[in-house]
Order: sequence, then structure tokens, then C-alpha cells
Amino acid sequence: MKDEKRTKGQLIDEVEVLRHRIAELKKLEIERKQAEERIAHLSTVLRAIRNINKLITKQKDRDRLLEEACDILTKTRGYYNTWIALLDGSRRLVTTAEAGLGKDFLPMSELMKRGSLPYCSRKVLSESDVLVTKNPFSTCVDCPLSAMYSGRGAMTVRLEYGGKVYGLLTVSIPRDFLSDKEERALFKQVAGHIAFALNSLELEQERKQAEDALRESEVKYRTIFEATGTAKIIIDEDTTISLANREFEKLSGYSKEEVERKKSWTEFVAKRDDLERMKEYHNLRRVDANAAPKNYEFKFADRKGNVRDVFVTVTVIQGTRKTVASFLDITERKRGEEALQESERRLRLLSSKLLKAQENERKRIAHELHDGIGQTLSAIKFGLEYALNGLAEGKELPDSKALESIIPMVKSAIEDVRRICTDLRPSILDDLGLLVTISWLCREFQRIYSGIRIEKRINMKEDEVPDILKTVIYRVLQEAFNNIAKHSLADLVRLSLSKAGGTIDLVIEDNGRGFDLQDTLSSESSKRGLGLASMKERTEFSGGSFSIESRREAGTIVRASWPCK
Repeated sequence: MKDEKRTKGQLIDEVEVLRHRIAELKKLEIERKQAEERIAHLSTVLRAIRNINKLITKQKDRDRLLEEACDILTKTRGYYNTWIALLDGSRRLVTTAEAGLGKDFLPMSELMKRGSLPYCSRKVLSESDVLVTKNPFSTCVDCPLSAMYSGRGAMTVRLEYGGKVYGLLTVSIPRDFLSDKEERALFKQVAGHIAFALNSLELEQERKQAEDALRESEVKYRTIFEATGTAKIIIDEDTTISLANREFEKLSGYSKEEVERKKSWTEFVAKRDDLERMKEYHNLRRVDANAAPKNYEFKFADRKGNVRDVFVTVTVIQGTRKTVASFLDITERKRGEEALQESERRLRLLSSKLLKAQENERKRIAHELHDGIGQTLSAIKFGLEYALNGLAEGKELPDSKALESIIPMVKSAIEDVRRICTDLRPSILDDLGLLVTISWLCREFQRIYSGIRIEKRINMKEDEVPDILKTVIYRVLQEAFNNIAKHSLADLVRLSLSKAGGTIDLVIEDNGRGFDLQDTLSSESSKRGLGLASMKERTEFSGGSFSIESRREAGTIVRASWPCK
């Protein structure tokens, strides 16, 4: 009996041990299956991550990226559905993507378009961790998708990278997965990868926009640079010209290809003094943009060695060590200024000589009046007084011969008056006109200077000469004849007055000894007199142009012309 009882007890113990062993084996089997499921689950997650990483590297379209990411998570990971919503800084909807929902997602999309976000979205935007919703059906009552989540759970996480929230990612999963911390960690990692991809696409888009803006800016800058109408260059710190426009091509004589990156601005400075001064300005601007003058003039040498006066404006380009220089050719203006200064100087000289000439003329007239008319009138006065005194003393009337001797003196005085008046202004010019006066002047000249022959050619009518020019032409001709008589030693003078093409031309040419024009016209020359200057000033003040051609032993040609309708 005892053996039977012991055996039965042993059997019971062994059965109990065996039952425990079976339970342990079942537990181990369950754990093994769970481990296998976990491994399989993690494999799907890792595969999903790998697929998303591959997607990130190849897909450059944002919307396609989001759609394919949702598709990968739904199909590869085994989520029931996946959706993504991108939001801007004000939490307004930018775009959405989904997988596993189809038309059922439209109410959610419309809700967010109106500016409303479901509970899970609002909550996850205020925290960085994964939001786990075990029963969306009862928790998310305002969500248009909650009816589809019966018996399911949900995870929502922000799409965040570099401190910027791009939106949110939501998936519907079996509730058993919700308690898995590793599941949540990997889910958050996937969201981080998607956010990284969005950030990369955003940076790429910004880069392309910046490049497009830069290209557009360069086009606009080049257009403005070319269209300013002035010669412009951009200068590097080492004085190299990095950019030149077409106006600078015209000014310098070089093409842009020959200038850009190949020449220094210093090569276009003609004078050493200018170069040293401008180099100093160039260096000062690199220390302080306002340390050197922005505007100044210098002598510019072009490709052919021609030197021009240039006004330059140089400005430092903000944020760089480059400068932009604009050149304005002021050669003609400088010449005009110099010509104006010379004209003013000649006018002052002429005015001075005119005053002196007036005084000399007054002196000459005073001498002629005193020595000629004055003496004659005195003689007449004495003769008349003698006759009147005789009558007063009761003497007989003097015979006619005594009075007749006075008549020649009166005639002489009259002739002197007429001669002086003719010298001052011939009445024939007012009475008979310019052409008759010219003929008279030629006859008088040849009468006085019989050794000089005049060939006269007048091809215009009296009424073709404006009244305002008649005195001017006469005085120019009179002065030219005086110069010929005094200085030329000529024996032939050719005079031409004609009208052609709306211009009146006066030409006086002699075959005399000529003169050195530069020497005679020099302001320092003691030979310079009133005649040439007065002819030039009279002509130009009346709207005409005046020129002289002369060489030693080759005669002289005086030309004056006036525009005339």
C-alpha cells in the first residue's frame, strides 16, 4: 500500500512538474511567436523607414513625396490608413496626402481648409511627443474620420525639423501596437525623416528661387548697366575691370571681351599726375567709402591714344570691396568752356582796344576839327570881322574880291565836314545801299592805293541782304582793305559777295606776303591789333562765322558768312 501510495504521489508530482513544464513551454512558444511577430513587426518598420529614406533621396516633388510616404507606411508597415497635413506658420492648411482612406478623407480635408483642426491635430501641435489615441471613436468626437476607427487606435506626431513644424502625420493602427514604446519611437523617427525631406525640399526651392532671383537681378542689373547712357565699369579691389558696358566700349575703343578681367582702369589714365591721385582715391575707398571724392575729372586715353576730358563718378558697391565708375565725356564741353573763356578774354581785350580806339578816334577827329575846320572857320571869322569893322567905321563897302576870298575857305570847311562824316559812316550806305557802297569803297581804295588792283565779283541783289548785316559787311570789308593797305604789300585783291544755299558769303583774298596766323592771334603777341578781332567779333555777334587763312609769302583769305533765309 505504501509503495502504491508513494508511486501515486510521485506520479502526481511528476504530472505537476510536467504541467509546469508544458506551461513554460507554452509560454516560451508564445514569447517565441511574440518575438517573431516583434521581429517581423520591426522588420516592416525598418523596411518602411528604408523605403521612405529611398523615397527622400529620389523624390523632389513635395506632393508626390507625401503621397508615396503615406502609401509606403500603409502598405509596407501595415497601418490601416495614413494621412499627412502640411500647415503654414499660422496653422492654415497648405496641402494634404493620404493612403487607405480615399474619398472618406474629403470631409477631413474640407474641415482643415476651413481653418478647423481635429482634437488630435490641435493637441499634437502643442507637444513634441507622439500622441497615442486608444479609442478615437469615443475620444475624437469632432473628427470626420472617428467612425472609421472603431476597434482601432491612432498615433499622431508633428512633422518637425530644425525647430520648424511643417505639419502632422497620423496613422490608424491595431491597439496592441499602441503600448509598444519602440513602435512609437520608430514612428516618430519616420516623421522626422519626412520633416527632414520637407526641409531639404524647402531649402532647394529657396535656393532655386534665390538663383532665379539672382539671374533675374543680374539681367535687370545688366539691362540697367547697359541702358544708363553713360560709360560704366565695375572695378575689383586689385584695379581689374570685372564688368564694362557698351558705352565704355565706345569710349575706350576696346570690346568688352578685351577689357573684362583683362585690363586695369589705370591703363586708361593719360596723365601721371591724374594716375597717382586716382590710385590714392582707390585705396582710400577700401578703408572708408567716404574718404575719397566721388566726382572728379581726368584725362582719358583710348585705344588709339586719343586723349579726352572725362568726368567720373565712383561709388563703392555696398557690402563689397568693388566700385562702380561712370564716365562722362566732357571734351566738347571743356572745349566749349575754353572757347567761351577765350571769347570772354578776347571780348575784354577788344573792349579795351575799342575804348582806346574810340579815344584815338576822338583825338583824331578833335585834331582834324581843330587843325582843319577850326583853322578855316577862324580865317573866315577874321575875314568877316575885318569887313564888318570897315563898315562900322564908315568906310566904303569892300570890293567883292575881298569877300570872294572867304568862299574857298567855306568850301574847304564843308569838304572837311563831309570827309569826316564819310569816315564815321558813309551816307551812301543809307541812301543807295550796300552794293553801291562797296563799289564806291573799291573806287576810293584804288584811287588812294593805285598800285593795288581789285577784282570784284558780286552775285546777289541789294534786297537779298538783310538791313542788319549791311553795316557789318561794310565794316568787315573796310577793315580788311585797311589791313591789306597797311601790311600785305599785295598788288591784287579779289572780293566776292554771294548768296548760295541760304548763306551769305563774303571772301576777301590778297596775294600779299601773308603772316603767321598762330603768332598773330596769340594773346601774348604784341602784333595783335584791333582789326582782326573786330572783324571776328562783328561777324560772330551778328550770328555769322569768321575765319582767316594765311601763310607767309602765300597771301591771306578772309571769310565771313551768315545764315540767311
